[in-house]
Amino acid sequence: MIQKVEVWDFECHEHSMLADLSPGLNLIYGESDSGKSSLVRALKVAAYNEFDPSCVRTGAKNCRIRVETERGYVMVTRGKDNLWEVCKTGQIPQHFMKIGTNVLPDAAEVIGLHKVELGDLSLSVNIMDQS
Repeated sequence: MIQKVEVWDFECHEHSMLADLSPGLNLIYGESDSGKSSLVRALKVAAYNEFDPSCVRTGAKNCRIRVETERGYVMVTRGKDNLWEVCKTGQIPQHFMKIGTNVLPDAAEVIGLHKVELGDLSLSVNIMDQS
């Protein structure tokens, strides 16, 4: 279960954190254009490596996303740099660089979000956004 999501310089977020998430359904609400969907896109970067360079906040070199679960944490830095830190609970953090556009299996495992393959389609069915 995702327990905490923290983002830096991601889209409209200079620094934002969702903490104390509960099992089951969590509702994120707010004014239109306040960054709710950005948090979903940040999860997709960390779990699926779905990165668009325009996600880096204007004026920043990189964006950073940290997702904590009961399995450990994933810290992703994207933009000018492409750095990943994955730490499974009770283990030493592993560092990955230049993984391209592939899903990092260790990150997906820690976060608990996996793509589903349906024929030629690869879908992220665990989380949705409004776009």
